[in-house]
Amino acid sequence: MPSVVKQPAQIFAIHCYNLIFGMKHLDARTRFLLVKGKIRRLFYTTFHKDYVEHCLNLRKSGCGRSGICCRLGYTCPNLGHTDNNLPYCKIHEHRPQNCRIFPLDWEDIRDRDLIANGEPCGYSIPSREENSFHKFRKIKKQLKLQKGLGNKQNSPASM
Repeated sequence: MPSVVKQPAQIFAIHCYNLIFGMKHLDARTRFLLVKGKIRRLFYTTFHKDYVEHCLNLRKSGCGRSGICCRLGYTCPNLGHTDNNLPYCKIHEHRPQNCRIFPLDWEDIRDRDLIANGEPCGYSIPSREENSFHKFRKIKKQLKLQKGLGNKQNSPASM
């Protein structure tokens, strides 16, 4: 029988269920941070695609294939392992946006490190001081203001 590729809504529903019921082994603070991270990434990918693009452009290196991001609070049902015990995604070509962008920023690395047991991430992410959503929004606002001032100076009314 051919394998069925689950739709993003089905995958999201599975993840929500696992977030609620699959993290009993973690303390309340860790569960809260991990759930907050998933919601935060979903919010950014839905409403702030410019921030996502900005962060992905700052991200360096590549995936180290530790599989830790697939075990943030619970083990993703789509996480598989090769014969050499290397983790892989069973739906890599169809994985949700939340998975595609991970790690997005320093908060994702912080969340990952909560369960990583010292194993480093393959990606290099700018620190909080170098990049944060609030800093990004501030820079974006300044650029809009500068662009607006430039347009007013070049407009026929100002001549």
